[in-house]
Amino acid sequence: MAGEPVESAWTVVPLLVGAVLLVLFVRRQRRRTHPLVDLKMFRRPAFSTSVGCIVLAMLALVGLELIAAQYLQLVLGLSPLQTGLRLLPLTFAAMAAGLFGARMLRRFGPRRMVCFGFCLTAFSVLTLIAMGERDNTGLLLFGFLLLGFGLEMTLFGAYESMLSEAPPAQAGGAAAIGETSYQLGAGIGIALLGSVMNAAYAPGLSSVPGVPASASASAGHSLGEAYDVAGRLGGARGAALRDAARHAFVHGLHVTLLVSAALLLLGAVMALRLPRVMHCEAPLAAVPAPGNQPNPASPPDPALSHPPTRAGQLRGGRVPRGCGRGRLGCERLRCGR
Repeated sequence: MAGEPVESAWTVVPLLVGAVLLVLFVRRQRRRTHPLVDLKMFRRPAFSTSVGCIVLAMLALVGLELIAAQYLQLVLGLSPLQTGLRLLPLTFAAMAAGLFGARMLRRFGPRRMVCFGFCLTAFSVLTLIAMGERDNTGLLLFGFLLLGFGLEMTLFGAYESMLSEAPPAQAGGAAAIGETSYQLGAGIGIALLGSVMNAAYAPGLSSVPGVPASASASAGHSLGEAYDVAGRLGGARGAALRDAARHAFVHGLHVTLLVSAALLLLGAVMALRLPRVMHCEAPLAAVPAPGNQPNPASPPDPALSHPPTRAGQLRGGRVPRGCGRGRLGCERLRCGR
């Protein structure tokens, strides 16, 4: 869990180089006629909000999974196979939420679906705070089921809302931004929640009775290293260091879960900027082939003179942006019809 200090050159220089490259990339994309990424899409509140929700959801998912795997193996003493089996309910719950995602999005809309998903995930994270140094299978099962279902609800609703806000010509670019958001959230989650975990874990090993200061400092890097140091010390000192490291890790886990729940609740507030319903825009009229031009003297086709549906009506003097560009399609969502 430990790494280079914040003031180290190995930390500061990569951050500065990344910031400069990001600025150069944005300037280049804004000047090009056909940019790789159309940054104008971020001017739409619903689009930028959806991207932010995806980042926050992935932040919580990847960061918590990383810490949960360490907790199950190093604190509870489970094998890698047993750890994977314990995490399976999270995957199954996410699959179930994905299967019902279209119905929930059609029924509740992006705003309520994403907001409720964040709240459900935050509740599951707060439930997992009851985890201690002893195994509690029922609590883990309940918490992981809620966590997987809530996160998939959030990601499903946010991704569809993001795609629906993108212009048809930029659908591919919007999908690429969505995939990048997944990766960005995962990276930030590992860095942020890992740093919180380490900041709460290391002080608990600063002064263990009977353990040398150098051994305590090494044990403060990670729980796995603490076990190695305790094994080398042996005897009563090794047992004391091992117990202190386990206590410190569980304390750090609780602090990390609280921070994660706060970020998820922030995401729920952010989701209030999403649209209430998914609107579909009117389909474009088909252009007849050159050899099939209609006869001006012939009566109009009743099918072409059919009154427009509610999806094609003007809303506020302009045609609403459609969700038919999403990966599910307007017919499946049946939105605004």
